[in-house]
Amino acid sequence: MIGLTIAAIIISSVAVALAIMLRSNEETKQAQSASFFLQEYVDTVQVIAESDWHAIYDLSPKGATTTYRVAASGTQYAVQSGSETSSIDAIEFTRYFSIEDVCRDTSGNITTVAPCGGSDAGDPSTQKITVYSTWTYRGGEARSLSTVHYLSRWQNDAFGQTDWSGGSGQDGVLTSPDNRFSTSTNISGVSTGTGSIILEGY
Repeated sequence: MIGLTIAAIIISSVAVALAIMLRSNEETKQAQSASFFLQEYVDTVQVIAESDWHAIYDLSPKGATTTYRVAASGTQYAVQSGSETSSIDAIEFTRYFSIEDVCRDTSGNITTVAPCGGSDAGDPSTQKITVYSTWTYRGGEARSLSTVHYLSRWQNDAFGQTDWSGGSGQDGVLTSPDNRFSTSTNISGVSTGTGSIILEGY
């Protein structure tokens, strides 16, 4: 009788341990899937920013509570409002990201989130994104992962002019490139080749 009781206790303990282990393994697997979705979004948003900074910077509204998603648009990606869902092993994951302006102090260090004020200045070449991945564990238990990433505009041209054929006389602030310039000495803009400039006498 005592032996049966001990055996029952051991079997019960093993069953509980196995259940905990299986649950832990399942939760770990789901967390890995969520982490994959997070990184995929970080990489995709980074590609969008590198291709067209204003596709990220000009998004409105911004803030920690904003919700944006990435959608395929032909052979490219576009940012749209809302979230998206994907399934792995019958588990539905929802992912989205928020975007915020970045402030820097007088030393150039990132400080509080915009609106910037006082000694903090806005940085138009840096944006903060927070990517979220959420899912529901069996029994209705909510789960979520998030990661913060800073995007920097380091290779986009702010202004590019390749045609100088309009000649001199263009003064003042330009909002978009045209084909003129202010003044020149011994330089002739030509229309026979995009971006061509001839040094007079050569």
